[in-house]
Amino acid sequence: MTERTPEATKQQHLKMVREAWDLYHPDYMQFHLKARPDFHTFFRNGGVHIDRTTIELVGNVEGLRLLDVCCAGDATQAFSWENLGASVVACDLSPKAIEIAKDNARVIGSSVEFIVADAQQLAPIPDEQFDVAFTVLASLIGTADGR
Repeated sequence: MTERTPEATKQQHLKMVREAWDLYHPDYMQFHLKARPDFHTFFRNGGVHIDRTTIELVGNVEGLRLLDVCCAGDATQAFSWENLGASVVACDLSPKAIEIAKDNARVIGSSVEFIVADAQQLAPIPDEQFDVAFTVLASLIGTADGR
């Protein structure tokens, strides 16, 4: 009989997932820059990379505190919500994604706050601090006027 290897603990699994995302994010950001060479200028000039339906469902975010969960290194939704008037905190499991997002924010001139946090628990993000929590599973195409 073959001896069975014990399953990874939740912490080991989380570590493996984090490491995989850390390896992925630099290439993911390069993909965005190749696909949209004006990436930084687009957001610096008020660009929005969220479809109209999502914007209509969420509603007017001007003056609201918004949490963007799983922002990734490109942080396109976080920058978009900020451009629509929200005060944004964005988080991701990957420290590398957050590092890349912070670099993008500096280039754009964004004030989005970025935090490393596991979406399953959101620690160290305090409870009851946000008007809206947002996450997305797929990239969306948008224009500076939100179309």
